[in-house]
Amino acid sequence: MTFAKIVYYILQVLGVGDACKKDFDGDGTIDEEDVCPDNRMVYATDFRAYQTVVLDPEGDSQIDPHWIIYNQGAEIVQTMNSDPGLAVGFHAFGGVDFEGTFFVDTEIDDDYVGFVFSYQDNSHFYTVMWKKKTQTYWQAMPFRAVAEPGIQLKLVSSATGPGQMMRNALWHTGDTPNQVRLLWRDPKNAGWREKVAYRWLLFHRPKIGLIRLRIFEGENLVADSGNIYDSQLKGGRLGVFCFSQEAIIWSDLVYRCNEAVPSAIYQELPRQLQSMTEIDTTRSNEIIQVGRRRTGDFPAASGPQMQADQPPEEQEIIAE
Repeated sequence: MTFAKIVYYILQVLGVGDACKKDFDGDGTIDEEDVCPDNRMVYATDFRAYQTVVLDPEGDSQIDPHWIIYNQGAEIVQTMNSDPGLAVGFHAFGGVDFEGTFFVDTEIDDDYVGFVFSYQDNSHFYTVMWKKKTQTYWQAMPFRAVAEPGIQLKLVSSATGPGQMMRNALWHTGDTPNQVRLLWRDPKNAGWREKVAYRWLLFHRPKIGLIRLRIFEGENLVADSGNIYDSQLKGGRLGVFCFSQEAIIWSDLVYRCNEAVPSAIYQELPRQLQSMTEIDTTRSNEIIQVGRRRTGDFPAASGPQMQADQPPEEQEIIAE
């Protein structure tokens, strides 16, 4: 339990602050609807303010990603067959639940779609990425990079930053020294299918080094990473990732500040880590059920039918 919440409960017992007890951080959003009830700067999922991060600024074989924001910042569309790139929100998180639905709205191409979390700069972040088919990258320099189908969880810790080396390391399925480390890959090696909605559910708890990923297709569990432990990145920003794949829709995006863990995941933790966290008795288990239901509700083919939001801030990053 955070210190702020301890103070909150003491004040409740003393009868202090009753008028605003349902809005702990005083941001005007009641706690039940607030994605970060302890942080008055974050109260709803919103990617209208984002940064474009170009991961191969020198390459000229493809163009940079083009992002369109929908649904008050809860939906992102990428339209181009592009170089690797990110759209990253500005809010930074420690422990976080991050979920969304992605949908490839074309039968063209078979490349990477995914998302990022704990983004610290353009050389340090975690990424979940999914390739449809096996393919060797068409530029063999600086090394031959082979992408294999399936879901992959990678730690990006690049000594060079954006450029050809990072580009090929991201494409390659496996470790690349001083660039990318493969933390987990789905042993089924199954590629994504076009015009099929997949719902992801990510739990990241940097305090105990826990990463847990689940992906659903409708009611069916497609992949479960199990508890993955890595403590290199202690939190950061969230966003989406693409590499050479056009017509991607990330919809119904939801993030939530959270340091506790669902009961089922807690039971799988080593005893030492159990003593460092607590069981989530609020909404994490609901997120799993909601995610499974929402996935089945996604449109069959055409994607969003609404006007794009106007992002208040957007800037391109070449290097940081």
